Amino acid sequence: MPGGARVNPHVGRSLEGRILRWCLARLRVRGCALGASAAFVVGGLLYSFGWAPIFQHESHWLTPGDLWITFNVAGQAVHGHISSVYTLHTFLIGRYWLVTAFPTFPGILVALAPVAAVTSVMHLTQDTPPFVNPFNHPQAWLVLWPFALLLATIPIFACDSLAERLGVRPGRRVLLALAEAIVLWQVVVFNGHPEDAVAVGILLYATLLAVDSRWNGVGWALGVALSFQPLVILAFPVLFGLAGIRKWRGLAARTAIVPVAVVIAPLITNFSATFDALVKQPGYPLANFTTPWTSLAPRLHIVGVYVVAAGPVRLVGILLSCAVGWRARAWRDQPNRLLWAIALALALRCFTESVMAPYYLWPALAVAILASAPSPLWSFTLTFAAATFVTVSSQWDLAWLTWWLINILGLTAVLMLAFPIRPVGLPARDDQRVAQRPRPTSSAASGSGRNPRRGGQKRSKKRR
Repeated sequence: MPGGARVNPHVGRSLEGRILRWCLARLRVRGCALGASAAFVVGGLLYSFGWAPIFQHESHWLTPGDLWITFNVAGQAVHGHISSVYTLHTFLIGRYWLVTAFPTFPGILVALAPVAAVTSVMHLTQDTPPFVNPFNHPQAWLVLWPFALLLATIPIFACDSLAERLGVRPGRRVLLALAEAIVLWQVVVFNGHPEDAVAVGILLYATLLAVDSRWNGVGWALGVALSFQPLVILAFPVLFGLAGIRKWRGLAARTAIVPVAVVIAPLITNFSATFDALVKQPGYPLANFTTPWTSLAPRLHIVGVYVVAAGPVRLVGILLSCAVGWRARAWRDQPNRLLWAIALALALRCFTESVMAPYYLWPALAVAILASAPSPLWSFTLTFAAATFVTVSSQWDLAWLTWWLINILGLTAVLMLAFPIRPVGLPARDDQRVAQRPRPTSSAASGSGRNPRRGGQKRSKKRR
């Protein structure tokens, strides 16, 4: 190159090679989570498209109605109908009238917006209420369902990252990833709520940042998790207690930015419906399971429909989680017990809920299994077995009191089995190990055995 510097033709190739090696290294590190996530996605696809035709001898696809409700709301938001996001819709299923409204913060709507836009542009057919058409093959499901399954694998990767940070061996991490995929099945595949999986997964990433004292990232991660599902607020006292009072102001400010940003438009365009959905939080005893606390929940006056306000009763769980966070301050250097405290805080929702759905049990089960991962093999195995039993029993069609007692007692057993008897310290990160290595002295670096102090004395004598 005349008149300029010579360019090395291998610079770009070496950069691409480094990037490729980094990607392969990350895939090897997350191989356990990647394999379990692939099994989860493939299994979910086979169940949705093949279970009814093969085993039930029916031609329809199994598509969870709750996911269709969320997807239809995302489509309305994409087309600019922000005011209708939290509007009530009433339709008849069997002999019951059911009222549905989008029940949570609209973070999942933002995630599903690209899929809704693509399916709208391609004019793909969608399912509509009451989502019980026996010959329905909605074309949009071919795009929506794989995306929802991939989105729901976030907690599997989060659990594997935390397990690696806690020093769990690769063999145990394989079992952990498979266990998380099994208990995640009922949340997404059976009930169609990927927003719960995303919220808990990001909460676990926030916990990973908290144990490494990266509090700026903790605040942003908690805000993103809250924008998907408010249930994660039960774990906030544990992480805020770990941070200390001096960090509360900045942590709370960062946590509030993302939820406020995603909910401000519905609040402005339709304040009444948005306030009722987010504060009163309607619960449907006829569609889900009644609990002993249903009679304590205020009744919402909707003509012809039995609906209660679950929001006021949930304040009890939030107050109890503050007590858990106060106790968890003593476990600052015991991350496995800190995870158990988060599992207990998330379980308080089930203990105090006025109306229960089967997938409400999953967050506490998932975090409890993770907390038991560094424990002895017998403890981890019993915790996984009990969590699997609760996952299966939550799908049983029983009388409400029998169902509630079986699953609440099962959840209690999971928490008791998962409690870490021996605390596990946090091993140093790779960058901390590099920083802690002793630096070579100047004589070692130069290859000479002279004492630098003596050398300095000789030089001073020569100067004299």
